[in-house]
Amino acid sequence: MSVRKTLLAMIHHHQLTQFTIGELKQLSRGQISASSPEQLGTKIYKQVWVLKNEGHLELDKHPTEPQQNTYTLTKSGNDLILSMEFDKLAQPVSTAKSIGLDSLNLKLSKYSSELASASAEAQEYQQLSKEHPELTASIQSKYVSAKERAAMYQGRLSAIENVLRDFE
Repeated sequence: MSVRKTLLAMIHHHQLTQFTIGELKQLSRGQISASSPEQLGTKIYKQVWVLKNEGHLELDKHPTEPQQNTYTLTKSGNDLILSMEFDKLAQPVSTAKSIGLDSLNLKLSKYSSELASASAEAQEYQQLSKEHPELTASIQSKYVSAKERAAMYQGRLSAIENVLRDFE
């Protein structure tokens, strides 16, 4: 699947109303082939730029941090996604192999979402600890737990990606 279709499918599947390039990068690990995290980021950024220029995404620029720029799906983008989903649903799944691959891809998507959530949670605990040093003792165990969950989901993603590579 193309980078464009993969990104639009992720936006739809995860019901992303607002997102950053970084969030898309985390969600797309294992779904978009790239030789490095930098190459993955470049592929995603280029396609987001194209989608924005076509009117499918709106950009809300962060005043000081470009990495925090957020993108929002427009009506045109939503219509595009809905038309893609219609085509996807119209194609019958006929073999056990494709059903198995669909199942693995669903797991991959679910684990990607969980990884993003756990990572964001850990980042928030770090930020809270900096902002409220008096709460560090309370926050530390929650931070460690979120980091452990993120590591677990990263391991699960790696395992599924390794299996899926056999079918590329």
